[in-house]
Amino acid sequence: MEPPRVKHLGLAGIVRDETPFLREWVDFHLLAGIERFVLYDNGSREPVARTLAPYVEAGLVQVLDWPGPHRQMEAYRHCLAEYGGGFRWLAFLDADEFLFATSGDLRALLTEFEDCGGLAANWVLFGSSGHQSRPAGFQIENYLLRLPLRGMVNQHVKCLVRPERVLGPASVHHFAYREGFGCVSERRWPVPGPYAPHSVERVRVHHYYYRSREDFEAKIARGMAHPVVGRDGYRPEEFATQEAAAMEEDRAALRFLPRLRFLTRQPDARAALELAERWSTLPAHEALGLSMGQAAKGDAAGAEETLRLALFHDPGNAGLRLGLAALLRGLGRFETALEVAQAALRLQSTPEGWLELARIEEARGEAETGARVREFLRGSLKREGQLTPEWTLRLAGNQGGGK
Repeated sequence: MEPPRVKHLGLAGIVRDETPFLREWVDFHLLAGIERFVLYDNGSREPVARTLAPYVEAGLVQVLDWPGPHRQMEAYRHCLAEYGGGFRWLAFLDADEFLFATSGDLRALLTEFEDCGGLAANWVLFGSSGHQSRPAGFQIENYLLRLPLRGMVNQHVKCLVRPERVLGPASVHHFAYREGFGCVSERRWPVPGPYAPHSVERVRVHHYYYRSREDFEAKIARGMAHPVVGRDGYRPEEFATQEAAAMEEDRAALRFLPRLRFLTRQPDARAALELAERWSTLPAHEALGLSMGQAAKGDAAGAEETLRLALFHDPGNAGLRLGLAALLRGLGRFETALEVAQAALRLQSTPEGWLELARIEEARGEAETGARVREFLRGSLKREGQLTPEWTLRLAGNQGGGK
């Protein structure tokens, strides 16, 4: 039997005249966990396919010519219909928006939201940081001053969605979902529209809306990709307003800076392709071995992320889930471990799965429940002629949560 076709974490967006910023935007999102891009070129003077030619040739970026005014919603619908089947999750962003998990990788985070139709991430709106002309370097290092997090504008969200669970875009900020599914925030609060109570402890969208005065004037000239009620375009007075506003420093995105510099120095897309392909091609047994080695060295966070990254691409692998359950049990995160072990058993009922379930129940103080699970497993193995001396020893072993 052939293995299931890999489905990636993708990013879709409509782009017009973002040439100076596109390489940073793509590289940053590769580092954040995005693996493929579908970009709609809305009449850029330098074609997006030329700007990102090495990435297009490597198969990381698909570019479609998409000229004409106010075609953003149409682009989103087209992307879901034509490309949605190739993605496990798909984010919809503008080229001045940078999506990332505050620690670790987006894919690892998304394994916690498998039951949802979408995940909404709040904006963090950045100002110009005093720049009148475009500064050299990266946006994530040049624009460090943002509006207060609790500001109304930061209640806007952008979404990552499960394409097969989506009916279509309801706006450029939110989607309509198939029956039984919906969108939630990082706190699992329901997000039925384009706004949500602000929460960016786990995932966020840094929105470099203004950049420098020079760039904001170019933004006004470009116009909007989608009409906004009550507005016919961007306004010059917006820039003056943010210059006078109280701002706060935010350095959350700078953790990507060293690797971003490395990627940008590469003359072609080979390093970017290797980064995007690493987890989609790693066999489950190698991921388990890697995570065990990390855990043995005391890197529990790295071990958990390794397993979650592997699970993003192989969610039906019960062994990976059991490995994660055992790790979480060892970390004392019993309730999460229980959920993961139960999910593994739903995928495949195995003796190892039942034994892990017993260990978790015992570790969380449910000794009687753990004993019942062990007794069930002992009887099952005996009926099937598989109750070996090794299994007898394991079933009679440490019943306080150990191995």
